[in-house]
Amino acid sequence: INLGPLQNHDAQIPARTAILSDIHGNTPALEAVLGDIDRCGCSTIFNLGDIINGFDPGGALAMVRGLGSRVITIKGNAEHYLLTPRLDELPDRDSSYHPDLIRLITFFRDHLTAGDLDWLADLPDHLFWQGACLVHDHPLDRLFPERWHVPGLAEIYQEWYFHSPGIIE
Repeated sequence: INLGPLQNHDAQIPARTAILSDIHGNTPALEAVLGDIDRCGCSTIFNLGDIINGFDPGGALAMVRGLGSRVITIKGNAEHYLLTPRLDELPDRDSSYHPDLIRLITFFRDHLTAGDLDWLADLPDHLFWQGACLVHDHPLDRLFPERWHVPGLAEIYQEWYFHSPGIIE
């Protein structure tokens, strides 16, 4: 935020804030982005999810967690898929779509610790900050999941069967 010359020299300049999303396990890119965030003097970072969905899920998650209270993180759809329990009981498990995604989720789980999984499970789906609703996909989908829930599908599998189109309305 460039505030230009301040009219009132007693006014406090607001802290810089960074918003990032869709890291997808890309630790070299995340390292570069975090370096830029530091050079810009951002004191707060909002991470809007999809940390783990990529080649280095554990490394990316360790980098985010290593930022401590400086980063505020919410779940993306990748984290929701990762946390889906009992994939062996997934409805329509043998469809053409599910086996590859199950193998991918198994890879991610194998590269994360129990502590990582607990940390991810505790993340919120959305948060409000200065009048804005921060989400990974679409605010209405996160605030009103009944908009997309599949009737008759167990609650634990709803996220697995949903992929938000984003804000196209």
